[in-house]
Amino acid sequence: MKLLLTAIGKRVQLLQHLKSAFTIIGADASTDNAAREFTDGFYQIPRCSDPAYKEAILTICKREKIDGLIPLYEPEFAALVSIREDLREMGTTLILSSDEVVAISNDKMKTAEFFAKYNIPAPITYREEACDGSHLPLIAKPVDGMGSEGIFRINSPEELRNAFEEIKHSGRKYIWQELVRGLEYTIDVLCDLEGEPIYIVPRRRVEVRSGEVVKSATVTGELGDTIIKESRHFLESLRKEGRICGPLTLQCFANETESGEICVSFIEINCRFGGGVPLSFEAGADYASALKEMLEGEKVSPRIGDYRELLMLRYDQAVYKAPRKIKALIFDLDDTLYREEDYAFAAYRAAAEYLADQISVSAALHPEKDLSADGFFDYMMMLYERDGRGHIFDQLLKDYDIQIPAADLVEVYRSTRPQLTLYEDAAELIKAAKKKGIKTALLTDGMSRVQHVKMDALGLEELLDYCLATDDLGTDPEGNDYGKPSTVPYQKVLDALGVKAEEAIYIGDNPRKDFIACKILGMDSVRIHRDSGYFMEKEADPGCNARRDVNDLRELLSDLR
Repeated sequence: MKLLLTAIGKRVQLLQHLKSAFTIIGADASTDNAAREFTDGFYQIPRCSDPAYKEAILTICKREKIDGLIPLYEPEFAALVSIREDLREMGTTLILSSDEVVAISNDKMKTAEFFAKYNIPAPITYREEACDGSHLPLIAKPVDGMGSEGIFRINSPEELRNAFEEIKHSGRKYIWQELVRGLEYTIDVLCDLEGEPIYIVPRRRVEVRSGEVVKSATVTGELGDTIIKESRHFLESLRKEGRICGPLTLQCFANETESGEICVSFIEINCRFGGGVPLSFEAGADYASALKEMLEGEKVSPRIGDYRELLMLRYDQAVYKAPRKIKALIFDLDDTLYREEDYAFAAYRAAAEYLADQISVSAALHPEKDLSADGFFDYMMMLYERDGRGHIFDQLLKDYDIQIPAADLVEVYRSTRPQLTLYEDAAELIKAAKKKGIKTALLTDGMSRVQHVKMDALGLEELLDYCLATDDLGTDPEGNDYGKPSTVPYQKVLDALGVKAEEAIYIGDNPRKDFIACKILGMDSVRIHRDSGYFMEKEADPGCNARRDVNDLRELLSDLR
């Protein structure tokens, strides 16, 4: 079975455990992460704030036939919950609690309201205006914070004033609570797809650095039993708010009173694997096997209490990688390798000459108009400057009252075989790439016949290793073409060149569609800004921009190691 994990970063131990039962596909916004070296397949994806993120996830799940998807980064949750049904339809189970539960976990104010609603033992929460120094010590946390980021621990009036000042300038919303003292615990929880707890493993946070546990110990005996009991009540209450499933992480303080009673105070919930969850794996919680049984549709028996006492001492390791080697450059055609207006103007000139020949024997002409080839061409140029491309022939024939089908002029336009020249910087980059053994290819939109005429005029099929017009691919079974931003032609070019997406750079000029597939596939992308062309002043739509922009392709020579 295949499991997709997103935002894998440095979660190496987590991946290694899950690989005992799954083929692991990893995804991350960065290619420079240690965990990718331990996956069975990796995809670079847009950030979750990028509009292209959802499509990237769906594309991966469809291509890889993913059985289960587990996100590891809270900001992704809302986007993934919104496509849960789309994932289900393609056979992928999103192993993430419902949007109601995610909302409670991602907003600390909603978490506090949940605690109060179900009488779950938790720190007292104060209104900001009530924090006048009479309730010290306090803790102030961003409602959308993660780890220890942005937290203020306040023990004195002076620290309170400083916290108010810094929070005011941060522009973020904070929650104010009593500062609970004592030993802090994390509870690793795994629930089945119906919300029944399979594992509940409490562990003490012995040492924490920057919000991440570096020393931790599982807890058994009376203390462990008490934390598990309170955690059960916590989970039962949470199920009343929405469906819970998959990994969850609870955090609490636990202290023993003078009478010997153990008091638990919960402070947080996260709908994901905790950073220290590998300790629970080693202590006996076999998450991988349980998750596999769930996805296979089996009923998983609860294994609560089935773990041993164990201490974890973490240390740093590293992955060493040589600089990324570019193996292929893939180019767009129009206004990337040559000036498209050179083709357009030559084609308009050919159409003007054809029209002048046709009307020389036509009747009912307007003697006051210039009916020469030059006259028609000048009129076409006026329409081009005024209206742009699109309906120049229709407008000209209407204005001149000429009874010739516009389709005839379109055919002349498309059949023109003009002389074209590569941009100097393009020719130099291609030459340098070939000298270094880097493969080169062309991927262009447009009518196949027309684009191949341009390729012939530029000698590209002899110059480059592979050339493809998306129109060459025809349509899919549903009748849809494979034009950009479809990933299909991009992948076909990569396959033809024998390179991976991360080993190639796509170079184009259209910010509306050239680079979307690159984001989905994990391919580097460059937008070339020319001093002419239809897209020279166009802004990229959100999520459609290239990774970087250049004004001259020779700026990429340094990439050709």
